[in-house]
Amino acid sequence: MIKKILSLLGVTLLAAGAVFAWNVARLPTVAAHSAPIEAVAPLAADPAVLAAAVRIPTVSYDDADVIDHGPFDRWMAFVQEAFPRTHQRLKWEIINEYSFLYTWSGQSVDATPILFTAHYDVVPVDDNGEWHHPPFSGQLADGYVWGRGSMDDKAAVISILSATEKLLEEGFVPHRTLVFAFGHDEEIGGRSGAAKLAAQLEARNIRPEWMLDEGMVITDGVISVIDQPIALIGVAEKGYLTLELYVEGEGGHTSSPPHHTAAGVLSAAVARLENSPMSARLDGAAAAMFDRLTPAMPVVPKALFANRWLFEPLLIKQLEGKTSTNAMIRTTAAVTQLKGSNKENVLPRLASATVNFRLLPGDSVDDVIRYVKAAVADPQVKVRVIGEATEASKVSDVSGKGFASIESAVNSVYPEVLTAPALLIATTDSKHYAPLTSNIYRFRPLWVTPADVPRFHGVNERLAVENYQRMVTFFYQLMRKVE
Repeated sequence: MIKKILSLLGVTLLAAGAVFAWNVARLPTVAAHSAPIEAVAPLAADPAVLAAAVRIPTVSYDDADVIDHGPFDRWMAFVQEAFPRTHQRLKWEIINEYSFLYTWSGQSVDATPILFTAHYDVVPVDDNGEWHHPPFSGQLADGYVWGRGSMDDKAAVISILSATEKLLEEGFVPHRTLVFAFGHDEEIGGRSGAAKLAAQLEARNIRPEWMLDEGMVITDGVISVIDQPIALIGVAEKGYLTLELYVEGEGGHTSSPPHHTAAGVLSAAVARLENSPMSARLDGAAAAMFDRLTPAMPVVPKALFANRWLFEPLLIKQLEGKTSTNAMIRTTAAVTQLKGSNKENVLPRLASATVNFRLLPGDSVDDVIRYVKAAVADPQVKVRVIGEATEASKVSDVSGKGFASIESAVNSVYPEVLTAPALLIATTDSKHYAPLTSNIYRFRPLWVTPADVPRFHGVNERLAVENYQRMVTFFYQLMRKVE
């Protein structure tokens, strides 16, 4: 009997070893492009146009009463002057005062349209003297366009319009109708911009074949195990939820406190929540990314990722170790605000904690609320939703026309980069368009190094002139490649 068991165990190990070796051996030596590469030279797009756009401080604030709409009026005049052909030849509509909808009629009346979305509002600036050039100067210096919006997201608006202007000059007419929707309040949720634009499209029964919004970028040195730069194309987006945990107490003077104050009960609950995160899993968009990039990895991680069926627990353990990769494999919780009494010798009548969650596709808002109540495990701690919750998106088709068109345009303009699907851990205006199409892609051809990451919404935002010109070329190629 023992011999039979040992024999069976030996056969099983040999079979597992054979599968392991086969999974590694069948991989190509590098991550192959899925489409032939026809490299093109960047267009000589004038960076002064982007610089002029940056000089218009279209800042969004959470408090609508402090928003200065003068710059938004100036933006309207600016784009008409900078892109005359576009505003003469395309149907151009103003939606809800400051958002814009462009329709470029295609040759085929039967083909469903393609939607490109972007936004031209920017986040406020804390100009504490750390900026190398004033944040709204649009300075052209050292090969860069400097200023707020040069990366996020005026570069996309100007690149799309510049590519359109060039194609119109050449007499180009797209096969499918192209629709451009540019919002004016993405940085504060998009409810007055993208939501209204999407409502207009839905009212007209315009349901795009696919759409492209902001999101992922070209990373250079950000993914440490791969030497090549990678164009990560977002095929899914995490959901958004903010919960308030609160405990009510009797209040009173601290000279005669209870054994556990409201703040103490709450603190223990928050600690239990942080110490029991939601379970991690390697699936969906994150798994698709690693599957695509595995051939380009060094031998050890390549062997591990090629055999996820065997090493997934180990891989998850490793991915949990970095905040950036941990966010790819689970719904995250971040405790951001704590409140108690308003004086050190007063017992709180109410103690509260604000917790922000980013939902992994497959986890729902209801799932998270149930998890929180179970993790807290104390009936004294109440839970309520704060603000507007957004479910995680569906995962868009990686094998469809949209992904292939974007990837082909990337390959032609950036032949030196790898491409891969990815999960966007932030949120974008694309959530407002989700009822219109199931294929939403989130990507900007911004070349981003680790040093550039803090520039998003941070100090010294800038875009290399070469990157801007390649970005215009990317949209030029993408519009031409749409079938």
